[in-house]
This record gives sequence, structure tokens and C-alpha cells, in this order.
Amino acid sequence: MVPDLRHYEVGSVLIAAKRRRRLSAKRLKDAAEQLAELRPFTINPRLTESDVIAKATAFHLQGCDAIYFDLASRLRVPIASTDGGIRTAARAHGVQLWEPATR
Repeated sequence: MVPDLRHYEVGSVLIAAKRRRRLSAKRLKDAAEQLAELRPFTINPRLTESDVIAKATAFHLQGCDAIYFDLASRLRVPIASTDGGIRTAARAHGVQLWEPATR
């Protein structure tokens, strides 16, 4: 489950990586194709600007990060992130962190 802004954010990150020459055109195309196959369940969090500001302030997160965090918190589902701020907020507010299975 992801907020409906996810595809915009992921696209922006990938384009930035391409512009910074961290991704080749082929890797960018491959990533876009692989992401298209994921089809996550998207949710419109229906938050106002004031809501985002309040949540970001309460959780000590950037605005978009607060949206993901709030969604995980409200739905009581784990959040997957390598971001230090999100991981700290999860521990502080009792939100479970998703960890990939190790073999």
C-alpha cells in the first residue's frame, strides 16, 4: 500500500539519477518497466496542506515522508524505508519497520 503520490516521487528520483549519470538510459527504461509490473495498491490519503505540516512537525519528517509514515501508522502496516528519519519516527511512534527477509 502506498499513497497515490508514489509514482510521481519514484519517477522524479529516477529522472534525477539519470541526469546525475547514476543511471544509464537503458537502466532507467528497465527500472520503469519493472516498476510498472509492481502495481501497488494506492490510497489517496486525503490530507490538506495543514494536515501534512502538522504530521511532518509531529513526526519530525519532511512533508512527503510524513504522508507515507501517516499512512502506515493509520493502517497499522509496516513501513519500508532506509531513511533514517522515518526509521527513527517508526521506533518513536510504534510503527513497525518492514525488513526484507534474509537468506
